[in-house]
Amino acid sequence: MNIKLIALLLISFCVHQCKAQEEEDNNDPKPLLSLNVQLSEEAYQNLSSAVYIGQFVNFILTGNYSGYTEPDTSLYENDLDKMLDAGLLILLNVFEQDPPDNYEEIFKDLVSIKEDLRDKGTAGVKYGRVAKYLTSSNFQKAALFYLALNQDKYAARYDKYLVDELLGGLTGACKAHTKLWFDEIVKGRLWALQMFDSMAKLPPGVLDANINWVGSFKLCTTVYNDTIVPPMKGKYCRASIGFPIDQLAGDLPIDDSIGLTYGLCISQLCDRKQVSSIVSNSLKLMSVFKSASVKDVECVEEEPISNSSIVYITLLSILVLWVAIATLIDILLRVLDFLNGGNTKIVEDSQEVIDSKAQIAGSNVVTKRRTVAQAKKHNKLVQFVIDCSFYTNTEKFFRTDNGGKITCLNGIRLFSMLWIIWGHTYNYIIDRKRFFLVDNIRTMQEFNEDVEAQLIINGMFGVDSFFLMSAFLLTTGFLAKLEKKKRLTPFEWAYYYIHRYWRLAPPFLITIVIYVQVLPYVGFGPLWNQNKFPSNYEDCYTYWWAYVLFINNFVPNGKGTSCMGYLWYIPNDYQFYALSPIFLILLYKYPKAGKVLLGSCLLASLSVLAFLTANVYISRKKEIALVLIDMWEDVYIKPYCRASPWIVGIFLGYLFFKLQNRKIKLQPIVVALGWVLCFVLIGTAIFGGYTNHSKNGRRMFTFEYAAFFSLTRFTWPLAISWIIFACHNGYGGVINTILSRKAYLPLTRLSYCAYLIHPVLMNVYNYMQEQLFHATHLTLIYMAIAHIAVTLILAFFYTLIFELPFNALDKLVYTPPKSKE
Repeated sequence: MNIKLIALLLISFCVHQCKAQEEEDNNDPKPLLSLNVQLSEEAYQNLSSAVYIGQFVNFILTGNYSGYTEPDTSLYENDLDKMLDAGLLILLNVFEQDPPDNYEEIFKDLVSIKEDLRDKGTAGVKYGRVAKYLTSSNFQKAALFYLALNQDKYAARYDKYLVDELLGGLTGACKAHTKLWFDEIVKGRLWALQMFDSMAKLPPGVLDANINWVGSFKLCTTVYNDTIVPPMKGKYCRASIGFPIDQLAGDLPIDDSIGLTYGLCISQLCDRKQVSSIVSNSLKLMSVFKSASVKDVECVEEEPISNSSIVYITLLSILVLWVAIATLIDILLRVLDFLNGGNTKIVEDSQEVIDSKAQIAGSNVVTKRRTVAQAKKHNKLVQFVIDCSFYTNTEKFFRTDNGGKITCLNGIRLFSMLWIIWGHTYNYIIDRKRFFLVDNIRTMQEFNEDVEAQLIINGMFGVDSFFLMSAFLLTTGFLAKLEKKKRLTPFEWAYYYIHRYWRLAPPFLITIVIYVQVLPYVGFGPLWNQNKFPSNYEDCYTYWWAYVLFINNFVPNGKGTSCMGYLWYIPNDYQFYALSPIFLILLYKYPKAGKVLLGSCLLASLSVLAFLTANVYISRKKEIALVLIDMWEDVYIKPYCRASPWIVGIFLGYLFFKLQNRKIKLQPIVVALGWVLCFVLIGTAIFGGYTNHSKNGRRMFTFEYAAFFSLTRFTWPLAISWIIFACHNGYGGVINTILSRKAYLPLTRLSYCAYLIHPVLMNVYNYMQEQLFHATHLTLIYMAIAHIAVTLILAFFYTLIFELPFNALDKLVYTPPKSKE
């Protein structure tokens, strides 16, 4: 009875769902809708709610739907009067059985509502004017009484209507299973109730963008009924429903591509197309199909491992096996050395020792030289095995006596890495472009309005610190080499580029292989689609060559970073590295020209960054959350917009090169002013844009924001440069003490691999969940701490297995001659 009551309420309330279409061209022909015509799904999408509910009313009242009999009435698509009158008459028919005392008053009010709807559309009638009729106890009693009197007349028609509509587009076993479910749930069968129970329900907070309704994956997959052939087993699917974003999230700054996601349980014999039909039919029955449509359907099914994945898993296993073999050989050599009292020389590359061994082998000079070469080759192979050993590399990893001369870099590198992981913890759980993993996105938006949230939002400066340090170290080393050799040979130039590529590429490409070819088969759940983990990543396969060539940040439309977005950093680093010799050689030979060129490039980079930022800021109407999203493709990942920290790093390295072996004396007032300016620049960079994020803050003018966003990419590395300069020259005080702790050194060796794997771990953790997160400050802080800890632990193994063996291979192929000094 309650279901039928809801149906009648829907009829009487249809006027609220209808959309006035006065703006349509009156000269257009009005197509007559005949119920004899079976419309396609696409055609239904183009019909107004008035037409559909007219069909519904016509069938319930006349029984004409199959097409064998002409309906008593027809409705024009654009003629709302008939639909409004129909709803009014049905409502009055209910009151006829048991009219309330204020019948005339109600009638006048309903006529007024009808006229306002006809003249002004739904915008002209507030919900409160109609809601009282839906919630009135008198009306509910009257509706129940009316249905009770006419139960036999309408019940069968209504049931048939629902079944026929919901099963439209279904065929074969899928249709049979779905119809059986309709029949069995009325009878209270356990399996049918489990299937219904596993489906997503309307949660609280929908208007606050709680729009991912997951349901129960485990309960759905346990549904089984063998009373039908073939047996019915539950399959979990997730439908993405396009819906006007302002109706889903109000004023929240959410990308228009995001819609409502609904988890449902259906027969495993229904394919994606049939599931889409079920959802579309349900939307049609709810009379919202005019504004909502099915965008996509994902069904969670375990997939067999692909042949390509098997190949990659085999190759990775061979690499792990090689490290294990090298470790065993290393341990065996150590045991032999111990048994011999420590006299066994595992690796002897001393020229004198090799020459003496050659003399023992024979007095002939040719024999002596051949023996020397063989001994060197043998020792290099042994050294290569040892350099791949997990045992030896663990010893090297924990050494703290080789941290370099500029010890403050270790602390800057470590804290920058921790800052990046902390920021990504928040970013990866709130992916505004793909899928919300929290059920309280408005709470997260409100958190972004707090001043402390600027520490998270501006975590991008941690990446700028790495650009600065890389350029600084490259400059000091390259200029020192130029000072010694004056020029590089063609072989040295080739080694310059190949060595850097080999240093970055193996862990980089292995991470992509693991993410694309291995991880999809690790998880299985409502948020984890093995075909699209964790989203649709065809770009990984289409543009693999761009990743190999380190140019994925230049693939049009951002497709080179849609696969693994954070990997924009590695190609930028290599591109800066590749172009740096132009500036460094000019700085060394023609310092004034080199400084002018660097300064011009810095100014050009800042100008381009400001211009592009202004364009996005205007296009998104100063909505800062969407501005930061749209800046990704054309601003955030492009080297000409990220060059400022690298150029500042080159200037800093050049300064250190010119001042080498000199004792720098600064007046206390200069040191004090330097530190004050440093803190002001850091504070401004992090918190200067808060007014754009605060709820009631003033939005920056376009020129103001463009200048701020651009200049802070220069002032931040400038502040970090002062920290490096002051700490190295004895003016760092307690800050240098904090940054130069030897305990940081082992952890800094993990920075590269930690950067590569931490987003992978976050995605694995986030998408393995069976329900959405309810995010709070406390839970996110705990998650960040956990991500940091797990990342560092796994980065240790990752470094020793997937990074250091390739460095050892590099040394085996070619080892640059060491300075005699």
